[in-house]
Amino acid sequence: DHLGSSARHTKALLSRHSFKERYKTTHSYLAKLKELIEDPQHSLPDVFVWMISGGKRVAYQRLAARHLLFSPVEQERGKHCATTQTLFLKLPGRKSSGPGGWAIQGKLQVYMWLGLMKHKKNLVPGIPKGYELSYELRNIERSLTLPPVSLHYTQKQTFQLRAHMYQARSLIASDSSGLSDPFARVIIGEHCRVTQVIDETLSPTWDEMLVLDDILVYGTKEEIKASPPLVLIEIFDQDN
Repeated sequence: DHLGSSARHTKALLSRHSFKERYKTTHSYLAKLKELIEDPQHSLPDVFVWMISGGKRVAYQRLAARHLLFSPVEQERGKHCATTQTLFLKLPGRKSSGPGGWAIQGKLQVYMWLGLMKHKKNLVPGIPKGYELSYELRNIERSLTLPPVSLHYTQKQTFQLRAHMYQARSLIASDSSGLSDPFARVIIGEHCRVTQVIDETLSPTWDEMLVLDDILVYGTKEEIKASPPLVLIEIFDQDN
């Protein structure tokens, strides 16, 4: 009730001179509303993606199930349902907030769809095209047919990335001198290249071009053009 009366008061006092102030106030109302719609405990448990090495869980990412949930009504559908997204994995526990957690532990391209079996035919349209039509996909509308365990892609494109690495500014000091010895790492898909190291600076100028050849991307050219692979740049100090 208090929020409603405050909103009516804001609307009543709106003028050309008070617009910026009212706009700021409206954003504060929006933040309060977002807090109200977040349930303290959701009916569906969150989805965890773990990276396991040597039997140990070394990195993860957590996704809210409601963002992956399918609904025939578009407005009720999760924002990441049936979309290809990039997940950056992080260290578990408190490790992720320390210096060791600054580096990205892993990067995944994922496509997720969470819904009822009777709606399973709706998981297909969002999958990037270029795959063979398997028996499961051809009969996806039959009630007893399970979704395919894997897809075999026949369409693939080869690209070259040219990364013009010019300069960086205001980096974090990591040496006792208050400076760093920075270099940059460019990652796309499974490929990685690094720049030269610039000694003793927080504002390096590399002025260097990194060429990454034979980047294989699955799918049709049209879809790759509409949603190209993500290019990731990390900056490190040479000393551990």
